[in-house]
Amino acid sequence: MIFSLVSTGVSAAESQGLTITVANDLHYNLEYGSSTDDKYAGADYSHVPSNGQLWIESILIVEEFFEKFKQSDSEILLLPGDLADRGRPEEHGALTAELKALEAAGKRVYVVPGNHDYYKKVTPEQFADYYRDFGYGEAIATDKSSASYVVDLDSEYRLLAVDSCLPGDGVSGIDEARKG
Repeated sequence: MIFSLVSTGVSAAESQGLTITVANDLHYNLEYGSSTDDKYAGADYSHVPSNGQLWIESILIVEEFFEKFKQSDSEILLLPGDLADRGRPEEHGALTAELKALEAAGKRVYVVPGNHDYYKKVTPEQFADYYRDFGYGEAIATDKSSASYVVDLDSEYRLLAVDSCLPGDGVSGIDEARKG
């Protein structure tokens, strides 16, 4: 869940003045709220499952990361998949509001869907609609069979955002339509 955000989100790659921060697996989950005072939370973290997912703390962690990103020198935030935890429309809606605040602060945000972003609740078309302001709206090319797109980051670099999910199954993979 969030632990990937902490490990990859703090590193930025610089290239010719273009600085990109990558934060994967946000797993934005509204079910547990954004309070560590939640009835499930324990000071000993006994509420944390064996896979290490911090469900209760997840929104607080994401919000803190976004605040640090706003203050960083990085120009672009790339979110490559599993933005939502369970692919619910309300998760995508709430997250897009957070991302709009980043763009209002002068940052650029690009997204790519992960298997958790669909889960039979959101189609690739709906995903692209939710995140129109975060890559899809400025795409120079899109794939009609997926939520893949291409966007120019600047005069030298392009982002090839490949949707490697098979919608409806919650699994990943490149199907025949995207191989050729």
